[in-house]
Amino acid sequence: MKRFFIVCAFVSAIFAVGVNADDEIAFDNPKKIDDSIVVTANRRATPIREVASSITILTEEDILEGQVHMVADLLRTVPGVDVVQSGGPGKTVSVFLRGAGSQHTLVLIDGIEMNDPATANSSFDFAHLNLDDIQRIEILRGPQSVLYGSDALGGVINIITKRGIGKPKIELNSEFGAYKTFKESMLISGSKGNIDYSFNVFRKDVEGFSSIKSENINTEKDGYKNNYFSSNVGWQLSNSFYLTLTGKYVNAKADIDKTFGNPDDPNYITKSNLKTFGSKLELTPQNSKFRQSYGFYYSKHKSESIDSVDEILPEDESEFTTDGERIKLDWQNIYDISNNASFLIGIETENEKFSSVNYSISSFGEYIDIVETVNNRTTGIYLLSSIDYDNRVFVTVGVRNDHHDRYGNQFTYRITSAYNINTIGFKLKGTIGTGFKSPSLFQLLHPLYGNPKLEAETSNGWELGFEKNFFANKILLGMTYFSNDFEDIITYNPATFVNENIAKAETKGIEFFIAIKPDINSDIRIDYNLTDAVDLTDNSRLVRRPKHKASINLSHRFDESFRVNLRTLYIGKRDDLDFNQFPTAKVKLESYSITNLAVSYIANNRITIDAYLVNLFDKEYEEVLTFNSPGRSGYFGIRLSL
Repeated sequence: MKRFFIVCAFVSAIFAVGVNADDEIAFDNPKKIDDSIVVTANRRATPIREVASSITILTEEDILEGQVHMVADLLRTVPGVDVVQSGGPGKTVSVFLRGAGSQHTLVLIDGIEMNDPATANSSFDFAHLNLDDIQRIEILRGPQSVLYGSDALGGVINIITKRGIGKPKIELNSEFGAYKTFKESMLISGSKGNIDYSFNVFRKDVEGFSSIKSENINTEKDGYKNNYFSSNVGWQLSNSFYLTLTGKYVNAKADIDKTFGNPDDPNYITKSNLKTFGSKLELTPQNSKFRQSYGFYYSKHKSESIDSVDEILPEDESEFTTDGERIKLDWQNIYDISNNASFLIGIETENEKFSSVNYSISSFGEYIDIVETVNNRTTGIYLLSSIDYDNRVFVTVGVRNDHHDRYGNQFTYRITSAYNINTIGFKLKGTIGTGFKSPSLFQLLHPLYGNPKLEAETSNGWELGFEKNFFANKILLGMTYFSNDFEDIITYNPATFVNENIAKAETKGIEFFIAIKPDINSDIRIDYNLTDAVDLTDNSRLVRRPKHKASINLSHRFDESFRVNLRTLYIGKRDDLDFNQFPTAKVKLESYSITNLAVSYIANNRITIDAYLVNLFDKEYEEVLTFNSPGRSGYFGIRLSL
């Protein structure tokens, strides 16, 4: 930690030479990001035409159009993204990018890493994230460890929350509907002088439905409650300094069922508690070629699974509690060598902590498993060079080295290139790079299953694709081929009873899309993914990754006040695991298609009325074996702006 501060202070002092406190600042507007700009691909604002990596931008318009309120629901139709949920609202949600494991996706919210150090594989559960406070989401696919370090083997999901602009305003949102769903939220935002602010309060209550399928003789409705608060405050301290402070608090509770024996357990619940805080100081003087930022980020995850004694299961009692904490510091500097070349250097260090208590009593006896607080530190340095040739060819070359205090050093690289033929609206793009994921604290240091000799999981990936505009930008067509090889994947070895680097996997496939704008009021988009995800240890398909996935989105504005959106999602057959068999066997889940309809009416400049139908044709389907999914369900909401 001390070395980190010394290095940052020394380099900053050198770069600050010649900076005048009275220099006029030329900030990119931090409050609103243009739809043609991405920030995740190069850790700086970059026009999307210059980006070679496959990236999807979900804007406020996309959020309002679909009328969904949880992040997971918005991600379902994104190319190269598979979302699975173990039951109804509040139940575990896993996200897979291009067939990689859910633990291989790095999730960021305003720069704060959200992956939970207390989970067995350091993944992130999307079940409790709502959309009311979100300005945009960028999904960056492919190995991204050069700029983001561990966990980014499959890609990065970067969530950016809303900032206040202009006069103070209040947005109230109320919704009710199927499964006795009630949702209320309030967003207060604005700016005054050199301060901008945005505060969001959200509450959701759902009576729900049985997590386990009804044919398993389940009758209990598994409810869900979510209390959510977020804040985002910006302060322009001077012409050259801008400070951002962000925070989030989530307190959620969900009823769940067991997955074996008699699954209908009336008092089996999970509680999730999340606290985050982030601060970022940006130094951007106009007359200097250097732009710097300093960040401090903190996150704390606590989860509890509690099953008390009841009449149905009088012999079963359990409590499983985990605590995970991450503190991260980073420094980043951008040096503009010329109008056509720039150089980025960054240093970051983070400390992770984990503890857990697992206690249960059953007909098999008493079980106690306690993990006292354990931790590790990782420090990384990364370099990225960006070059623009004649405003047509854009190349980036990046390298990184991370030092993990348990297993040592990890080197990664990434090269990207985008070639634009502006006269015909054509873009050719390609990338190649490597990624890694450090072993989780559970995998390294659990007293029973941990293995302190574990190495990092690694990946090698590349992609090649193109995009082409037709008919004066009324049609945009794109296709990308990708391939990723994963080595040293950590898995439990039944022969040694500990985790080992023994698994390998390969994912490859095609992402295709066509976006059509027949007129100013209509939009049509079709996406298709073919993903071949194979476990190379036995040449079987990786579970819960469909080979075929497709979606079609139709949107039309009949006038300035009335809008309709129709979305259909198709998920092909995929493998899953049946834990009711011994040994565990793979089974095939059937394909399915789901259609959602959303209607929005702007009554006046203050009142908007929303209505939407989920699973319009009442299809029965399973995202996870034996777990229920919602049938046809309708919702009605009112938005009020003050």
